[in-house]
Amino acid sequence: MPHASTLDPSPLVALPAPPAGDDGRDGLLAIDREDRRTLEQLRDGGSDPALRLRAAIVLLCATGATDKQVAQQLGSSRRTVSKWRTRFAQGGPQALADRPRRGAPRSVTPATVAEILRLYYAPPPEDGPRWTTRRIAAHVGLSQSTVARITRASA
Repeated sequence: MPHASTLDPSPLVALPAPPAGDDGRDGLLAIDREDRRTLEQLRDGGSDPALRLRAAIVLLCATGATDKQVAQQLGSSRRTVSKWRTRFAQGGPQALADRPRRGAPRSVTPATVAEILRLYYAPPPEDGPRWTTRRIAAHVGLSQSTVARITRASA
């Protein structure tokens, strides 16, 4: 079964219409030309494997394929197919993006992470042999453990 990160970017195969009485779909998903172009761009050239899979799901649903057929072809679950079919129907291509998650917002901005990594890999400071996580933490105003966690994740 293909995984989202190994999804073949070539156009996907249109599946035959489901037999009468099959409850594996919520109905034919209508897509206008502009949305189709957007979805094809996401599927074919997107760098985010999750968005590529979601776009492929919606495009196959628009062919009249059942959730079960789409799930089998893409190596996904019917629940996942149903979720993205519904999200697209409610909000269009923009609805395929990840929603904000629960919990506190990140306290360390991407700019701060970039500054930490720049210092970590920079030549030694004038007053010491190297940039330590403690020295970086004092410089950027974060705890040593936060800086250590960021530098470990980058290695």
